Order: sequence, then structure tokens, then C-alpha cells
Amino acid sequence: PRMVACQPALANSLEVSLERGSPTAIELPPTNSVARSVCETIAADKALHAIRDSSGAAASATDGDIIQAVRDLGLEGLNVEAGSATTVACLSKLISRGELLPDTVMVCVLTGAGYRWPEQAAWAVLPN
Repeated sequence: PRMVACQPALANSLEVSLERGSPTAIELPPTNSVARSVCETIAADKALHAIRDSSGAAASATDGDIIQAVRDLGLEGLNVEAGSATTVACLSKLISRGELLPDTVMVCVLTGAGYRWPEQAAWAVLPN
């Protein structure tokens, strides 16, 4: 499988590192994101190596895209926190850049439940 990193915009150390061809993860200035659990200034070098070793990619998503992904997942009956929804929020960017073909099988790992950040409950649109 190809490893694909998905991070919030401005906290996208892996995407920036790949774009610049850096051998190690580049540290970025601190920023804020609705995806607080994955909003870091620097990613692990091991993650960068895993992406390269698997011919993978990295992408980032805006807060608006992440909130929309939380809503979309809610319509599917999934209550996930914003950091988890970042994987889904990056899909359209990966497809538009040609990193993924529209019919590619991709597994989006959703690691955190929405109840972790109660203030995000307002974003979720759950089915009846």
C-alpha cells in the first residue's frame, strides 16, 4: 500500500517536506486548526520515510474542508473528531493532483470519536 499523510493546512510538515525534497521533516511555525489533535509543528522523520518508501503522498486540508468532512461522515452515521476527518477532507485534493485515480481503493483511517471534542458536535449532521 501507498502511505498518504493528511494534515491540516499550515500544519502540513510532511507535505512541505516532500515539496522541498527535504531528507527530514521540516518544522513549521505553530498554528491553530479545528483539527487540534493533528495540528503539530513537525511530523516524525519515520512518517516521511514511510511515505517515500511506499511511493506515497501528503496533502493538507483547510478548516472549512475538515468541518465539511465531519458533516459528510455524520451523514454516513459516523461521529468522528476533526483530526480523523482530515483524511476524508484531503481526498479531493489528492484526486485533483493526480495522486489518486477516482476509482482507487483507499482506506481512510478514522481514529478519534467525535465525543472527544464536544464543541464539535454542532458540526455533525447525523442521519435520522
